[in-house]
Amino acid sequence: MSGSTHDHTPLAGVSVLEYGTGVGAGYCAALLAQLGAEVVKVATVAAPSPHAPTALRARAEALLLDAGKRVVEIEVGGDEFRRLFTGADIVVRGCDPCPGTAAELRVEYEQWRGDSDSLVFVALTPFGVVGPGSGWHGGDLNAQSLSGWTSIVGNPDEPPLSMNYGIGAMQHGLNAAGAALAALLERGAGRGGEFVDVSEADVIAACMRMYSLTYRFLQIPLKRNGLRAPGSSGRYPHTLLPCKDGYISTICRSPTDWGRFVEMMGNPSWAGEPRYQDFYAMGVEYPDEVDALIVPWLMRHTKDELGELATKYRVPLAPVRTVDEVLDDPQFAHRDFFRDRDAGDRTVRVPGPVAHWSGVDDASPVAAARQPQP
Repeated sequence: MSGSTHDHTPLAGVSVLEYGTGVGAGYCAALLAQLGAEVVKVATVAAPSPHAPTALRARAEALLLDAGKRVVEIEVGGDEFRRLFTGADIVVRGCDPCPGTAAELRVEYEQWRGDSDSLVFVALTPFGVVGPGSGWHGGDLNAQSLSGWTSIVGNPDEPPLSMNYGIGAMQHGLNAAGAALAALLERGAGRGGEFVDVSEADVIAACMRMYSLTYRFLQIPLKRNGLRAPGSSGRYPHTLLPCKDGYISTICRSPTDWGRFVEMMGNPSWAGEPRYQDFYAMGVEYPDEVDALIVPWLMRHTKDELGELATKYRVPLAPVRTVDEVLDDPQFAHRDFFRDRDAGDRTVRVPGPVAHWSGVDDASPVAAARQPQP
């Protein structure tokens, strides 16, 4: 790779093979590509008809997830595939949705890695390669449900909702990329390759940990609570509230935060009543009542005005941005985050690299890990 634009990136010289299915695997490999790895993706699923209901989403996912990759159409298990497999530093294998064959991924790894003891094989499945759920059929929605996440998303007494826009799957990919890097560092330390088993249900269940702690220590049930966290996570306010031109999000976790919020509103007389000094009761027992006192003041201000006031008074409050507002945000523009991509009949903007670096120390652990192993 001498002379490549990737020479001074963290994963320069690292080769990655991606195959299988699922947004999680695609995002995992995309993150490795952003860090400078040479990623080859095996296209194993036929593109949907341009008139199919899922065609637009499939195109959008490809524009985001395939950036920086070399996409090839070859037979999985064929000679060219095996050459890429045995020559890779990292293999990313996606299986989502999974037809109940997750345990067979270990067989694939043993069958195709040949004599290599330095390969990092990352398996991304809904329920894991081992464990009682490894033989289950399912995908992203099932993994979210098993994790418990869907039980707290939505309005009370209404059906549960899933995390939209592939958030669960992308969290899966993010964690898998971190696991791949950890295994690569282990290899650099002379410990050989690794078989990495990353379950999406495990990943999302880990995201539930703060809510499980509020139950353990505050006895707040984990149940759907609309726009607020279950029981406001024990302190008021932890919610989304309307304002003049949209919504704001606020998470006040202490008397100091709440005192600043009250000061920002001009110290209304009701805020001095004992009923509105009990932060636990406000959050758990009568949050709607306090919302009704705050919202009229919020409705007199725009999101930007509230953002400026929150900065002035040091209140943990932020505007909820629309997609157009995010695309036009000056912070993202300064970091050159969004990139234009050719979508055939149009040019679209997609998220770009999530990290920037000024250089890579050749003596770093990552530099050692990317060297050919004996």
